[in-house]
Amino acid sequence: MDAEGGLEIGGLRPRPGAGPLRCAFCHGEVPRGGVRCGACGAVHHRACLHEAPRCATCAVDLAAAADLPLRGRREVSPVRVLAALAGAGLVAAVTLAGWRSAAAPIVAPLGARVQITPPGPVLRQRVISLRGTIAAGAGAHVRAGRGDAFADAGGRFTLAGLALPEGPSVLRVEVAQGGETATVDLPLFVDSAPPLLTLLEPADLESATAASRLRVVVRVDDASPVDVQIGGQPAEALGDGRHAREVPLVTGPNRVDVVAVDQAGWRAAAALSVRRRPPRLTLEVLEPADGAIVGGSAACVRGRVASDGPLTGLRVTVGDATASVSSDGTFEAWVPNAEGRRAVSVVAWTGEGRVQARRGWTGDLTPPRLEVLLPADVSTPRAAVEVTCWAVDDGPWTEVRVVGAPGAVVRLEGGRPGVVSLPLGEGGGELTLLPVDAAGNEGAVVTLRALREPDGPAWLRALPAEARPPLPLPEGLCFGAAPGEYVNERDGSVLAWAGGVFMGKHEVTERQLAVQRMAAGRTAAPAHAASAVLPARRVSWEEARAYAAWAGLRLPTRAEWTRAALGDDGRPFPWGEAEPGPPRVNTPPARQGGQLVLGAGDHGRPEAVTARPAGASPVGCLHMIGNVAEWVADVDPARPALRLHMGGSFRAPVDRALGATFALPGPDDAVGLRVCR
Repeated sequence: MDAEGGLEIGGLRPRPGAGPLRCAFCHGEVPRGGVRCGACGAVHHRACLHEAPRCATCAVDLAAAADLPLRGRREVSPVRVLAALAGAGLVAAVTLAGWRSAAAPIVAPLGARVQITPPGPVLRQRVISLRGTIAAGAGAHVRAGRGDAFADAGGRFTLAGLALPEGPSVLRVEVAQGGETATVDLPLFVDSAPPLLTLLEPADLESATAASRLRVVVRVDDASPVDVQIGGQPAEALGDGRHAREVPLVTGPNRVDVVAVDQAGWRAAAALSVRRRPPRLTLEVLEPADGAIVGGSAACVRGRVASDGPLTGLRVTVGDATASVSSDGTFEAWVPNAEGRRAVSVVAWTGEGRVQARRGWTGDLTPPRLEVLLPADVSTPRAAVEVTCWAVDDGPWTEVRVVGAPGAVVRLEGGRPGVVSLPLGEGGGELTLLPVDAAGNEGAVVTLRALREPDGPAWLRALPAEARPPLPLPEGLCFGAAPGEYVNERDGSVLAWAGGVFMGKHEVTERQLAVQRMAAGRTAAPAHAASAVLPARRVSWEEARAYAAWAGLRLPTRAEWTRAALGDDGRPFPWGEAEPGPPRVNTPPARQGGQLVLGAGDHGRPEAVTARPAGASPVGCLHMIGNVAEWVADVDPARPALRLHMGGSFRAPVDRALGATFALPGPDDAVGLRVCR
């Protein structure tokens, strides 16, 4: 017999009086070529060790110690049952795979059923061996399942090859001796397969994220209870076999191990590879809009920071100011404002990222100034009157608001004049206009006087019936403040009733024409720079027609102009029979027979359209002779390339002033216009 690694290999002999040697695994007789366990003394066939390399009694690896070849063998964990008969009772304790029952030894008379609690251990295999000792039990018959054995002289017995079902079961052990029988029920649980581990979150074993923590959810399917660890820490059981845990991540590669170990000792594992990249920050500046006009001494900059990761430690600066930041990433900061172009840098950062944006605006701290280009001190039977205004401001637009009338608002774009419709109440009153620019700056108010008389003003009722126009007045006309005056609301022209037509009392002024040119976008020159009293000149025939159409009026015909100038009583001059002279006309001197006569000119210059009231026509029109010539609508069919103007000018002598003059339709320094309706 050789000794090797604590084993006895070959040449085995039974101990004196012990009977033949039997294999602890198959219970067959062991010839001299068997193997004895050096730890517990159990004997095994060499062939059985090919199937079960561990000692069937104490689980020592005999095949490794004896260097035996393995051929398709399977491990079988030992089951040790210690039973002793003492007196008239049965004492039992159980140890399975290194587990010892927590139950105290139970003493019962033979023939009684004994059950050991709590439930027994969990086994990794379905075929087990059962070995025990019965004191003074030589020849006792032991049965369990389909196995049976007789105790030897020392009371020892072994039951091998006991097959158990998967899951929980109860193995009943019966001991019979001398006509008496005792039973022991061993609760066992077989779990012969490792846990099945399924990853639910994240979906892949390899993933990338910007989050600082990763939620891992797995499902474990197994016959016995399992302990699950995720990232080295116990996982939370969610039910239905699901387990979860959040694990912290560092920037860069991370390995997260998931391990499930059941009560049989089976182990299932998976490794997650997670790369955490720095979070992507996005910065959006909401206010002010890029290029906006901002008023006030300080500008409020608002915005929002978003990220696909945490916003932990978010800070935002706007220029030199530190913004207040909310938990949702919105921020706000006030920065100094000044006239002209302004720009600030907006920077947002966390401990893991930084983003920057730039926002510019125009500071406007100067309030607008409102000018009424066309007078609005009028009397009208309508509920509203139109006033043409112009706002002096550097901003893109200015709103004109009527104080006390919230709905009466008009926006004047780009420094161009606009028409404000002003509501009128019954009787007289004042209208207050408030200019507000794009930056919110409020300018000085402008107050206008207006009168609403549904039945017409008192001076109208004092006129003879033949001198009154039909009522109501045409749309766009209203009564003027002075008797016989009617005001065109669009351009402020003062008209006189000339029997069938409203004729312009004055020639159109430079400012009136400038307003129309600005409204049409033909000039950027401010309208208020033009004269409000001098007549417009250097006006072409086409431009005169365009102005009249814009104002809602027209050019008079030759016949209408002549009737408004001379009336129907055959007078030679608009003012009557008196000779022309300086109080009545603005024309150069004329020569008769070598003598200078009728000298009435003002040294070759135009004068105010309201000058020389002594030269008024029968209907009250001024400068029907002299000052500037006036285009009329007629076209001579015989000379279609020429156009007609009437009344002479500061250059034409009186003796030629009442005649019609045909000229090219282009602008002339001495030609203006008069409108009618």
